[in-house]
Amino acid sequence: MMLLKMLVFCSMGLAVGCAGERHSSPRLAQESSPHHASPDSAIRAVLEAQVSAWNRGDLAGFMVGYLDSPDLVFTSGGRISRGFADLLQRYRSSYGSGASMGRLEFAEVEVHPLGSSAAWVLGRWQLDRRGRHDAGVFTLVFERGRRGWLIVHDHTSVDAAQNPDAERSEDVPQSDSSAAGAKPERAE
Repeated sequence: MMLLKMLVFCSMGLAVGCAGERHSSPRLAQESSPHHASPDSAIRAVLEAQVSAWNRGDLAGFMVGYLDSPDLVFTSGGRISRGFADLLQRYRSSYGSGASMGRLEFAEVEVHPLGSSAAWVLGRWQLDRRGRHDAGVFTLVFERGRRGWLIVHDHTSVDAAQNPDAERSEDVPQSDSSAAGAKPERAE
């Protein structure tokens, strides 16, 4: 009888422990279970978290979607930057923080797996900020590592119709996800 009571007690503890495991943010969910979701849904979750952080004025939260490494590559406005620290500084200089960052949206997001631990993503972005409406396209390369899916390469450009001098324009935020109102265009 004592063994039965211990077994029931342990089972209840396990059930309560599992039921209590909640993820308060996409980052925590991604870090604790990066290999459980499909590449498409996991990558879209990263992009959704980035849009949400940007629209809260949380640049640090937005940057969580990038690999924090000197190997990170960002291209925009005809320039190539390398390293997480450089990209963070470029974003800070161009967009500041808080409400001055504006409202970001991603659309037409397509996720294309390149095996089990890499994918490339194509999409459109638009940013409404300080009375301006900017838009363009992005191509991202994601790799799945210990912390889940992270951006290792970001190529973002401005629509030429909006800005004929797009190659010389200021940097613009990279991609986001279909959860921010985008319609996936990818054919299965």
